Amino acid sequence: MKKKIFFASCIGSTLEMFDFYIYASFFNIRASTFFPTENKILSLFISVGGFGIGLVMRPIGALIFGYFGDIFGRKNTLAYTLILMSFPTFIIGILPSYADCGIIAPIIVISGRLIQGLCYGGEINGAFIFALEHMPKIKDLPQDL
Repeated sequence: MKKKIFFASCIGSTLEMFDFYIYASFFNIRASTFFPTENKILSLFISVGGFGIGLVMRPIGALIFGYFGDIFGRKNTLAYTLILMSFPTFIIGILPSYADCGIIAPIIVISGRLIQGLCYGGEINGAFIFALEHMPKIKDLPQDL
């Protein structure tokens, strides 16, 4: 059971980090799709800013979801962070381009990155603490390690 908890904690964190990697890998495509294309440098800067805002929100998410984890339990909080992270990911995935829906596209992308950053900050810390809480105590480990 303990290996299952550890594996689940690691896989959730890996999937969320994969989302950050994908966003960072396609800055230029995201900039030309979801942001105004009149000034390509400004569009790229805003796209990179969307990545940065997700990273800035991580400590805030750790504080918020850490508190919820202490009050409501880590398992419930982890489930909520994973579910909450999936909504903006899905919305950004089906979002029409800037040419189709105008200024609403960059607003939704940046808002989605804010929510994803919050959830990732709560999930990564909560997952590691949850896994540590379920690991054997030092005195219970085999002596031949």
